[in-house]
Amino acid sequence: MLKIRKATDKDYPEVLEILEKLDLYYSTLEPEDFFVAEKEDKIVGCVQLQKHKDFLFLGSLATIEEERNSGVARALLKSLTKGDSPPIYLYTIIPEFFEKFGFKASSSHPNLPSKNQYECTYCDPNQCVCMVKYPHAA
Repeated sequence: MLKIRKATDKDYPEVLEILEKLDLYYSTLEPEDFFVAEKEDKIVGCVQLQKHKDFLFLGSLATIEEERNSGVARALLKSLTKGDSPPIYLYTIIPEFFEKFGFKASSSHPNLPSKNQYECTYCDPNQCVCMVKYPHAA
């Protein structure tokens, strides 16, 4: 059974390992911003969610390779959008993936973090799409 919970300091080395394998690591990551998906006491996915004044920012969403297409990402995203959350913004080069979860292309919010801070090896910041999901959106 999959369990979604707030990450602890003890989880952070495993979270970093997952992110590094997927080129989702960057130097400004904060351990307290992460949630993890756990299956049989093993972390199988994680997501970073930064709180800002009037929105949330999803900075990283990762699933270990052997758990891809098993609903881990869906469970992580669903857990973040419960209740009356503020809008959730993200940058992505795979907008079609996030569209399945109710995110829509958006003009950038004026207070979003700079795309350049993410240090993506294989990503040109100009290719990234800003997306948003509003509370109670499909």
